[in-house]
Amino acid sequence: MPLPKPSFSHNSRITNVDTAGLDDVSRIVVETTDRQTDFIQALLSGKYTRLLFGGGVGGGKTVGSLLALYMLCKVFPGSRWVVIRKDRPTLKRNTVPSFWKTCPMPFFTPERFNKTDLIAVAENGSRIEFVSESFDEDPELTRFDGFEVNGFLLEEANELNYLTYLKCIERSGRWRLDPMPLPLILLTCNPHQGFLKDVFYTPWSKGELKAPYYFVKSLVEDNPHHPPEYIKNLQEIKKRSPVLYRRLVEGSWEAEDTSEQLVSWEYILKSKEPISFEGVPEEDIHYSLGVDVGRHGKDETVWTVLKGTHALGCNVRKIVRASKTDQREVFDETKRLIHKFNIPHDRVWIDVVGIGGGVYDFLVNDGYFVQEIVGGSKQIEQAVETGFKFYNFNAQIGWNVKILFEEQMIGNITDEALMNDIAAQGYEIQGEKSIRLWSKDKMKEKLRRSPDTGDSFKYGVWGQIYDIISPLPSFEIF
Repeated sequence: MPLPKPSFSHNSRITNVDTAGLDDVSRIVVETTDRQTDFIQALLSGKYTRLLFGGGVGGGKTVGSLLALYMLCKVFPGSRWVVIRKDRPTLKRNTVPSFWKTCPMPFFTPERFNKTDLIAVAENGSRIEFVSESFDEDPELTRFDGFEVNGFLLEEANELNYLTYLKCIERSGRWRLDPMPLPLILLTCNPHQGFLKDVFYTPWSKGELKAPYYFVKSLVEDNPHHPPEYIKNLQEIKKRSPVLYRRLVEGSWEAEDTSEQLVSWEYILKSKEPISFEGVPEEDIHYSLGVDVGRHGKDETVWTVLKGTHALGCNVRKIVRASKTDQREVFDETKRLIHKFNIPHDRVWIDVVGIGGGVYDFLVNDGYFVQEIVGGSKQIEQAVETGFKFYNFNAQIGWNVKILFEEQMIGNITDEALMNDIAAQGYEIQGEKSIRLWSKDKMKEKLRRSPDTGDSFKYGVWGQIYDIISPLPSFEIF
């Protein structure tokens, strides 16, 4: 049966979208910006099932993705689509009004809109349902279990949980039609340091993103429908918060700060340049090594070597990663790095929780008197006053790393995984000024992987400063 040839009538500019890749549909007329056209053409090509419309504010992401849903409803009579946002108030305040501003009449009408369940029914029986994620209330996502739909639009997916994305993949394509649309997941987002960056942006930025994934970036200057006053007003953000401006207006995926973030992107980006040690006597420069031993699964073992002085700070000198977690191999690589950089044993700090304990024992038994990290142990005596108490030793280390960043005493931070791990670390203040860092499980949820590089780095930084922070004894290389 040939597919219908829909025609949409809107109030703004009209662009012809060639859809030759979608069976018998030859042309659909819609009003789009160039970036919206790119997104819709990719959707209708039939090559992609995971399509992300990302960028900054005012780039036309919401309108472009809703236009895509209208087309799908028209092309596939009786189809079912779900729009998801973080909570119901945001749906009603932002997404539903955007729907009515752009939806084609009389294909959709207010008379066929269920205001209680937020379901819009088209004249051909297709429907769009607006649903809140409400993850805190329903972490098992049981509300999605009964969905029989063709696909989803995840609006502001940077605010949603990764498990929601996976759940939508599971439920898409469950509503049977003839002809049958592809099981589609459409997403919009602002730059985000979570799963969207790993799945879409990073491969795209390297030219490695392949079907079924697609990404298009749209900024405010890509949307000609904004009045000049709107563009001018955005400059106020730049004056008051350059980091926020880079993320929201310039669409930078390297600049996302949250209220719980331990180290601001502003300081991380400032730490890209290495600290100069020109003119510093060699005896005043020391190397340190942090070792985070992979415990299970896909966790990596990571070694981070730093070079620095107490007066100027430190640079990342080398990062080594290994997927294997054999204790003997970790032991051998640790010894190799100690000898290569002539690192004093007291400046080698290793996580001894799990199989790291065995590596530590091997080293000590072989005459390498390295230091052990037990992140969950109590904070140690600290000579340098911070004004805070610490929930555990891990929080104490992390807070001192934060101070060094803010004093611009850390340099050569160019490794992408390291930057993301540092920025992803959150914290909270409990009781009377007691600092507690986010757990590794929470970090894994945000990053979609273990923060092994970040942990190795902060252990190495501690190896640079522990002797001026605390009264621990010092050792010499034997």
